[in-house]
Amino acid sequence: MGLPWYFTQDTREIPDGVKAKIAEGAGVDFDAETILAVCFARTIVTPARLFVVVTTERIVAKRTDSLQQAYFSNLIGVERSFMQDIVLRIEGSQFGLFAYPEMPNKECVDLLYKVIDGQYLRHSRDIPR
Repeated sequence: MGLPWYFTQDTREIPDGVKAKIAEGAGVDFDAETILAVCFARTIVTPARLFVVVTTERIVAKRTDSLQQAYFSNLIGVERSFMQDIVLRIEGSQFGLFAYPEMPNKECVDLLYKVIDGQYLRHSRDIPR
């Protein structure tokens, strides 16, 4: 059985220990940034072992092996992979938000994708071409 994943768009639903771990590990300021969604895996020992935070300006993803972020202003695409991961495309590069063995359930990934894709589409309309 995989890790338990949680999805929320209400920062009041995020336990303080999880917020602290995300703020410390990824430099996310829950007071200054507008948070659109948070998806995180937590255990009793590690409050935010893995997470994805979506703000109005960026996406931050913590996997077991890496911490990555992408700004919506740099994205050229948001896609789903064959394994249903969310893939962020940046000029000359791309990365998936999850490692396959650590994937959240389909419902969590679907909700997160809707938030990311929606913000990407809103943001891309605001960028002069």
